[in-house]
Amino acid sequence: MTAISPILGPSQDDRPIVIAALFILVILIAGTAYTWVHFGSAPLLSPSYLLQQLQIGSFLGIVAAGMMLVILISQIDLSVPWTLAAAAMMATAVDGPLAIPVGLGVGLAVGIVNGLGVAYLRVPSMIFTLGVNAVMRGLMVAYTGGFAPQTTASELMRFLAGERTLGIPNALFVSAATSTPSATRRRPPISQASTRGA
Repeated sequence: MTAISPILGPSQDDRPIVIAALFILVILIAGTAYTWVHFGSAPLLSPSYLLQQLQIGSFLGIVAAGMMLVILISQIDLSVPWTLAAAAMMATAVDGPLAIPVGLGVGLAVGIVNGLGVAYLRVPSMIFTLGVNAVMRGLMVAYTGGFAPQTTASELMRFLAGERTLGIPNALFVSAATSTPSATRRRPPISQASTRGA
């Protein structure tokens, strides 16, 4: 019975993914029906629109891949918003070939602080990372004086985020490269987890 259960339907761990995919299909069908009835076209199904949405969603995919690793160890990271903002602001302020390394360095530094606070100081991750998020926000406000910084992205940043290769957004390739290692790490099935806990 257990051998044929994966064939009959998704496992308990995969069921939320299937439900989310079905909701996406329902939204696409409903949106397409609406635009077709009212405007006589179906832009939601056009390749250009789908590629545009993939390009926008790829940035969320990169963040979600990192957050998934945190959730897999039963933690949460609430410092993501201003860590991203600080990394972007520092990267664009430096510009040139050091822009991306500086941005990654900001994320790495915040990650080390969060790790030390949660693992060694034993502060709950929700509280510690929320505090770090507030600290990062204060640092960026102090750095900019409360005004939007007049900086620009480097050529490599624009290439990775905005350009396309063979008609496919480069951001999608970056998202796939960062998400694939995270997707291969999975928690044990719920039944096994409950058995180990017992």
